[in-house]
Amino acid sequence: MLCRVSLVISLSAVSRVIETKQHSGSLIKDLFRPSRKTITALDDVSLEIGAGEKIGIIGHNGSGKSTLLKVICGVMATTTGQVQVMGFAPHAERKQLMRHTGVLFSQKSYLYPNMSLHDCLGLYAAARGLSNTEYTHSFAELDRYLNISGFMAQQVRTLSFGQRMRGEMFCALIHRPRLVILDEPTIGLDAETKLRFKTLFGHHGLMADKTLLLVSHEPDTLLNLTDRCLSLAHGRLAESFPTALLKNKTLIEYHIDCVNPPATCHLPWSDAARFTQGRQGELEVSFNIGVDELTVQQCLAAIMAGNTVRSIKRSESILMPSTEAAR
Repeated sequence: MLCRVSLVISLSAVSRVIETKQHSGSLIKDLFRPSRKTITALDDVSLEIGAGEKIGIIGHNGSGKSTLLKVICGVMATTTGQVQVMGFAPHAERKQLMRHTGVLFSQKSYLYPNMSLHDCLGLYAAARGLSNTEYTHSFAELDRYLNISGFMAQQVRTLSFGQRMRGEMFCALIHRPRLVILDEPTIGLDAETKLRFKTLFGHHGLMADKTLLLVSHEPDTLLNLTDRCLSLAHGRLAESFPTALLKNKTLIEYHIDCVNPPATCHLPWSDAARFTQGRQGELEVSFNIGVDELTVQQCLAAIMAGNTVRSIKRSESILMPSTEAAR
């Protein structure tokens, strides 16, 4: 049990039930006698997160990850249970809570397409109550990591995806929040922007002392930015474990397009990987969970030796706990 002084987030037996309309296929019936379905998005979730903790949240789509974040930042009320975030009741005291919280949801933008990035930042700094001196100081600190000064004058609609996401992150952090909530912040980003985010939130970065909640499907991002992972399944908390153990839950796969792919029966790493050969020269290689990177690279070298490789693509996915076990 964390002491009350260091406790930032506390959830006790929290549930959230959502009612949705079901379409019957009949417009008349849907209009006059609509049928409804209840979904338990969160089911009896209890957890505590201390000051400065870096928490990764994982789970299949529909497992309750985004709902959990919305409950914590006050966007959504609970059906049952108690929530305290930095001493606030999030839904009832959301305005006060947001003064100390930075939020970035992948599907919600801070930026207005027809405004310049400079004007968007100024707008959010004013909304957060920052003085000119505070804004100037905060901008200088964040710009060391996100480097947006070169395109501040551009309209948001003209920015690349990576530039826009750096601007989104700037808006979320301009008031130097104590709690940072990020929902899939690195999905689809270029390597440079991912590195900037990792440096910003890393052990020696500007946000290193902040409490972080991060939803991500990317093992590398979780390993770099978090210390503990919470796994959700069917709205329930299925697991809590050190992020370092994520390596033992990560499936590594390669899609290799070869001119003359080797026969899979001749590859010596059958105890470390599974090979599937396609009709057009593709070779799918799925490595066993927990295999070391040296073995991965040795296997790839053997496949590509004396062959012409047209393309190679690596993907990583996290194996989630059994959804039935979480029920």
